[in-house]
Amino acid sequence: MVAIWLLCHYNDRNFDVRVQDTDETNYMDLVDDLFDDSIKQDVLIPDLFRLFYVNPSTNKRVELLNDAGLMGMWGLFKPTDTVEIWIEKANEKETSIQFRTAVKKRKDRKERKAAELRRKAEEFEREREEERRRLEREAEIQRDLEEQLANTVAVEVPVYDVEDLSVEYVRVYSSQHADCFSPGGSQPPNTQKEPSPPPREPSPPPNNPSPPPRSPSPPPNNPSPPRTCKGGSTAKQRKESAAAAAGSAGASTSGARKRKAPTSNASSSKKSKAA
Repeated sequence: MVAIWLLCHYNDRNFDVRVQDTDETNYMDLVDDLFDDSIKQDVLIPDLFRLFYVNPSTNKRVELLNDAGLMGMWGLFKPTDTVEIWIEKANEKETSIQFRTAVKKRKDRKERKAAELRRKAEEFEREREEERRRLEREAEIQRDLEEQLANTVAVEVPVYDVEDLSVEYVRVYSSQHADCFSPGGSQPPNTQKEPSPPPREPSPPPNNPSPPPRSPSPPPNNPSPPRTCKGGSTAKQRKESAAAAAGSAGASTSGARKRKAPTSNASSSKKSKAA
């Protein structure tokens, strides 16, 4: 196993690639390492390119096309630990078959990785949505429980004392106060207070208000006599009227008699003087 450095040149930019094992590294692995390390070292290289190195024996440029050419380059640079290679932009026809295969496999691998990342992102979003719905359901259940606890009726359980034969009632609430003991011979009154209803809003005034009340009419000048019932009450009134008339007549007759009495006395005195 031999490790070696590759000093790569593209235009006026340079970057290096570390090859850990020259015996295990093939041509397509080298192309992948060139793309990855250039991105890491902020050097932009073209998508399609050709690779060259200088033969130390002949000082001529040699193009790397496949695995056979790569193994020959390793044999030429055994005494050194650094090899310089040059990258030149090319079109698809100028590249080798192994290079195009390496680029295609790299593209497929990137697409699979992107699809896996999308799948994980969708799964994460789905889990987050399920967690949000679960929290909403728990919050709704908690609100329902709080509403039920606000209207919970106390349960009273009689507890008999065998020593003095007395009865105590245990009132159980669904609240932070667990139990409440209320001794006595009968059930204690309910101490729960019902919530007062909210105040009612004042009703709006009607569109057609009722007219003001009419003032009472004055009594008539000649009121009609009261009506009487038929029967004994009418006969009684008639008798009373007749008695009143008879009384007035008797009083007038007695008065007339009193006025005539002095006249008879005067006539009798005149007769005595004449005699």
